[in-house]
Amino acid sequence: SEICERALSPYHSDLAANFICLARLNWNQGKNSRAEELLQHSLRIYRKTLGMEHPSAGACMLELAKLYLATGNYGASMSSIEELSKAQRKHVLREIPLLPSRLRRLYVHQLSSVRDPVFALAMLYPPAVSLALKVRLERHGLLQEIERLQLRLGRFSNAGQDQVKNLANLITNLSSTTLSRDSRLLLQEKREELEREVFSKISGLDLQPCEITNVAEALPEDGVLIEIEQVEVFGRYVAILLRPDASVELIDLGSCRDKDILIQECLAATSAGFADAEEYWYAVSR
Repeated sequence: SEICERALSPYHSDLAANFICLARLNWNQGKNSRAEELLQHSLRIYRKTLGMEHPSAGACMLELAKLYLATGNYGASMSSIEELSKAQRKHVLREIPLLPSRLRRLYVHQLSSVRDPVFALAMLYPPAVSLALKVRLERHGLLQEIERLQLRLGRFSNAGQDQVKNLANLITNLSSTTLSRDSRLLLQEKREELEREVFSKISGLDLQPCEITNVAEALPEDGVLIEIEQVEVFGRYVAILLRPDASVELIDLGSCRDKDILIQECLAATSAGFADAEEYWYAVSR
């Protein structure tokens, strides 16, 4: 670390990455205060050099959130996750509209590392339950909303109507089950190239933050939205319930191992055509 500090400028991003590694080492050794100090210093460097929306800054904020979670500083962990979520959203809105559909999903998946910590936090700290639901809803809804708006703008703008039609035809052709592997790969390459061209010409996306109250208002009067998540750090499944009055509740569904065994039994019973296969699924859902 001292060698890097002498060789690099005080605000070099490589130095920040080195501090994160040192923070992890100190954390593993039980030196939590020193780990926090190093992560905060790393974050200050990223804030000055790359900006808070950069994935490296996001990784640092995530480490801080995990550290606070592990040390019982739940309020600080929640604040770090909230800041990270806002920064990621801005980054997604800037980068994703220009990416082909396949790369969009890979990109969003890479940004989903915040989900396990926020759901773990929600299990321990009730004020974080709404945040966990918002993070999950936004990850699902943002990508769909970008694609919906781009499709609508593509129809009514002058951004190359022929290209839009060609893209629609390519997507239709890719749905064919008789395509050879080489033909499918070739069409996928053409689709990605054409999507980049079309999406670069479509501007004017006006995306609003995903608000739990708006989702709740769209629910039927007697309905409930249920989101199920696997919390890997605890090895458990949880469900978050959202009701029309915007109240949110987290339910611990139990051990992942136990549930996964039951699900495998259900799948086996269904595949084998057992007459009582439905009862297996009913037992799991109950």
